[in-house]
Amino acid sequence: MRSTRFLKLTSALIASVAILGSYQKLASARTMHASAGSSSSGTDHQNFTVQFGVGRTAPGPGVWRVPLPFDFPGARTITVRGGVSGNGSLTCQAVALNTAGVVVSSSQTVLFPVTGTVTSITLSLANVPGGAYGLLSCEFGGNAGEAALLGADYPA
Repeated sequence: MRSTRFLKLTSALIASVAILGSYQKLASARTMHASAGSSSSGTDHQNFTVQFGVGRTAPGPGVWRVPLPFDFPGARTITVRGGVSGNGSLTCQAVALNTAGVVVSSSQTVLFPVTGTVTSITLSLANVPGGAYGLLSCEFGGNAGEAALLGADYPA
């Protein structure tokens, strides 16, 4: 049953690849695919699968981080796409860091709804100073194969 839900979720992710990046047509917009990231722990990387999105292949928690390059200072609204089915969970937070690696702005942590289809959440950074870079951090939980992260659209 879990593999059926994962297949449905994966099919929905494949169908949504065209949606992700739709903001690229806007000036100064950027799309970062989840595959551009990595696990927060090098030894945990083997517990993720990276294809059309990122999924967790082992039960329990695991964190996937995606870099968010910024081209100019100011507030950011980041649309994160992913999906959760069954007993999976996926929560995400974005941060902006200065050149010293210190967090200078952070969003609230937002939980993806369990819908069995691709959906999106919105994260907001109130102030990104010049020279800062961003990081999207998403924690997978619950059963393996029941959550997937596709990527993020945001003004660069």
